[in-house]
Amino acid sequence: MLSAKRIVEIFRRRVGGEFANLADKLTPDQFAYLKNMADGEPVIARMCSEDDWFVLTMTHLITKRAAKIRRVPLGEICSVAFPRTHPREVEVFKRIKSDGGDMDIGLQDGTTLRMKAEPGGTYIGLMNVLMRFATINHRQRSRTSSDAVSPTTTDQRPTTQL
Repeated sequence: MLSAKRIVEIFRRRVGGEFANLADKLTPDQFAYLKNMADGEPVIARMCSEDDWFVLTMTHLITKRAAKIRRVPLGEICSVAFPRTHPREVEVFKRIKSDGGDMDIGLQDGTTLRMKAEPGGTYIGLMNVLMRFATINHRQRSRTSSDAVSPTTTDQRPTTQL
């Protein structure tokens, strides 16, 4: 899918700077713990405590919140959005950028994973990475689905040979 270098580039793009969420900013103990829990090399990670963390590897998004671990293959991510709790989405987005907040990740099986992200660039960077995976997955499903509709048109008129 995407290389670790490309994932980090997407994470950093448009939000600038270095973030504590990149796996190379973890302490050696945190990195070893998350690598063991994730069964893979962390690319982007946040660890507040042993009961509140997330790891993005090359193949999975793994979260632990309130003693519950959730392991999601990146190929199952369908959508990413911030929760719509306010009629004016611009207000919600501004609040999330300044305060951080929840992010809803839609999965192929119809469920939604809600995860918390830090404010500002970290939230936007993580959202950009996950949205990229959702886009890639959508394209792959469209190519393999025999009943997929062309994304450029829904025109059902018969065509004639020229």
